[in-house]
Amino acid sequence: MIIRGLFRNKSRTFISIFSATLGSSIVILAFGFVDSMNEMVRLQFDTVLKSDYHLTFNNEINYSAFDEISKIPGIIHAEPIYNLPCTFKTANHSKKGVVTGITPNGQLTTPVNEFGEPVKLPSSGLLMTKRLMDQLHLTAGDFVEIIPVKGNKQPIKVVVAQGIDSLLGLVVFADFNWLNRVAGQEKVVSEVRILVSKSDTAKKELMAAIKQIPRVEALTDIRGQKEALNAQLDGAMRGAAVVMILFAAVIFFGTILNGTLISISERRREMATFRTMGYFNNEVSRLFLRENLLTNLIGTLFGLALGRWMLFASMKGFETDAYSFPPMLVSSSYLYTVILAIIFVLISQYFVVRNLKNQNWVEALSLTE
Repeated sequence: MIIRGLFRNKSRTFISIFSATLGSSIVILAFGFVDSMNEMVRLQFDTVLKSDYHLTFNNEINYSAFDEISKIPGIIHAEPIYNLPCTFKTANHSKKGVVTGITPNGQLTTPVNEFGEPVKLPSSGLLMTKRLMDQLHLTAGDFVEIIPVKGNKQPIKVVVAQGIDSLLGLVVFADFNWLNRVAGQEKVVSEVRILVSKSDTAKKELMAAIKQIPRVEALTDIRGQKEALNAQLDGAMRGAAVVMILFAAVIFFGTILNGTLISISERRREMATFRTMGYFNNEVSRLFLRENLLTNLIGTLFGLALGRWMLFASMKGFETDAYSFPPMLVSSSYLYTVILAIIFVLISQYFVVRNLKNQNWVEALSLTE
């Protein structure tokens, strides 16, 4: 009975499946945007940057000063960073950027690939994102000139030891000690990244101690940035997701109601026969419910694949030199999409039942005989 009803009007069945595909793809795309933003925040603040605060200085400090800072009460762990602003130059291409010198096996700053997997820092040479390597037309093993923007501005020829697929744009990492050496420095520090005690009292004492440190230019609250970004994404992205889901609901409702009402009109004699044979309205309406569930679930399955493709295409279009978004869909998003599709069908069924109750089946049967 269900298959016969579906093939009674093939064009209407195709339109129903197509609309369900479109509607579910919009829903999965909305969930995908939220999942991708959450993954970006997780990678940035829980995988790459694990510190609580960044201390930057207006001029580099020596390593002994770093040792003193790391002993301040309230600091659980501290790591030195040497940032070398420079221009990367090859024969025909150049790009401004920064080489970030970090300690090998550091706990607070970890280079990761696009999947969030840690990448081993080479003992010498640069660990460069492949996006920057492509712009400079470099491959692993090639040499590049780095021209510091301050201090000794003589070009330094170094090797690109390894490329990395990263979501963080045009970042370049190097071993802290090696970078100091090639830049002609004697173990200087331009930034300190710290992990602090969670105690409020310890934090207050730490903030007071930091104010006494000379040459501190800025104190960046990394955890605060994460919370602010999460709050912003919760409002903007989740609001946009709700709008997209409501738009998908309109597509589902409109298609289901329109298709079902047309089907009822075309099959009035068949429905009238069922009613005169003793079938109740609810039993007749379940025929349409099963047909709608089947067509819309088929369309929803196609929509999951289409929405995933749309998400990957959208995230690719958002790429910039500064960052890129990881296309991410968690398993619960697929489940919620299917559940929402079923809910849309069930809600539309209420209007179908109302329409069936208002039908004059005796009149319909007499007119068709």
